[in-house]
Amino acid sequence: MINSGNTLFVAISNKANKFDVSLSAMAIRLTQLAYDNIAIYWTKDGTIKWSIKSSDFQFDLISGIISPNSVCYDLLSEKKNQIKTSTVMADCWIEKPIIDKVFEESVYFPTYNSVLSIVHYNPDDVEIYDERRI
Repeated sequence: MINSGNTLFVAISNKANKFDVSLSAMAIRLTQLAYDNIAIYWTKDGTIKWSIKSSDFQFDLISGIISPNSVCYDLLSEKKNQIKTSTVMADCWIEKPIIDKVFEESVYFPTYNSVLSIVHYNPDDVEIYDERRI
């Protein structure tokens, strides 16, 4: 995982600055290249506008209205330019989840009334998922 004590957004922001691209563009590119279980969502005015997941992310992503139990929802309600991280219920971001929880990192963009969210889960949870598929 890119995260080593800092949020993923700090690492992605550093890369975006280095290559002079937007945070969302760098997040998309790193997700496309990642071997980790990462999904990215762009939410505007409470609705998911687009999402992308890494090849190792084994679950279907939700679409439509965001969950009121997500960090993303909190940021859109508070309208503060900040990064927030928390463990949330998997069904906030995953369609028909088998795992219970995911880790969400979200950043609010006041100019767009939008949130960029990174969602990932514990790789050990994949083993439980695989056992249930058998």
